[in-house]
Amino acid sequence: MESVALCRLPKYGIRPEDFVRRPYNSSSGGFMVLWRSLLVTAALTLGAFAAQAQEGTSGIRMVEAGPAPVSPWGVSFFSLATAPQNQIGQGASVFAYNYLALNYKFTKTQRLSIRPVFQYTSQGTDNRGNQVTNDGTVLGDAHIVYADYEIATLGPANVSTSFKFYAPTSDSSQATGMIMKFRPETFISMNIGRFDSLTYAMKPDFYVQSRFSNFNARGQENTTKVFEIEHYVEYGLSFNKTFTLKPSVGFIDTFYNKSQNPRVNSRATNAKLALGLDIYAMKGLSFTVSAENKFSVADRRDDVAVGRPEENNVLLITNASL
Repeated sequence: MESVALCRLPKYGIRPEDFVRRPYNSSSGGFMVLWRSLLVTAALTLGAFAAQAQEGTSGIRMVEAGPAPVSPWGVSFFSLATAPQNQIGQGASVFAYNYLALNYKFTKTQRLSIRPVFQYTSQGTDNRGNQVTNDGTVLGDAHIVYADYEIATLGPANVSTSFKFYAPTSDSSQATGMIMKFRPETFISMNIGRFDSLTYAMKPDFYVQSRFSNFNARGQENTTKVFEIEHYVEYGLSFNKTFTLKPSVGFIDTFYNKSQNPRVNSRATNAKLALGLDIYAMKGLSFTVSAENKFSVADRRDDVAVGRPEENNVLLITNASL
């Protein structure tokens, strides 16, 4: 099962309609053609591996009956749906980040995946009380992932990692001029008792941008991201094989390209408190129900406070695999 941040919010990109139309940038178009070629090449390579594996085993005759061979190929589905806590029961707008992954296992702990992403937004009210009228499903940023779930051990702790390469296939990433994003994730986990565990997660994002900033229709400047890192500590308490309680605390630091306008911030820091419940329904199917409080701890016009209703969200995470 893929390691997932239980209370990780989807990153809302800047909507394309917020920006003034600019002349066609041939370099951006070239990058999109390059990314499409890379994704198609990766898909064809995985398909070639599958065909070669099938051809290589087609002439083998079984002399003795034995267990059926386990295919290295698999399909998985992930969904993270979130809604503002203060609008639940009052027509809250729901945002869902989803992907359907094609996976190839090299070993029991090493896997390569291709993940096309699609995002859904429903009509309703956001956490500020504003009406969301643009509903529908759009493409997110597709990505390729190499994961090793047991890359090393540090004493009693297990270290797992994944390397994710994102292409700008979403409208929001293309509108802001993103060329690519690279995320090397690391998880360090250890059992501290018979039924409980402790995990430290670090998720840095490195951005390659074609522009330093963008201007919206009102002439306001929005600088593009350079680097972002989310890191948190999570405690897990298992009640039985089905239910595990997981509180966590962490921070998200975001760094932007610097602007000549002193009023435009080049850094943002947010704290995140969360409480999740893992539900392992059956083999290959699990859910996480979570509540999260995410709030800014820097450059606020008011005092820092924990638990403000407009800064709370509820989440439902679904993991399914074949």
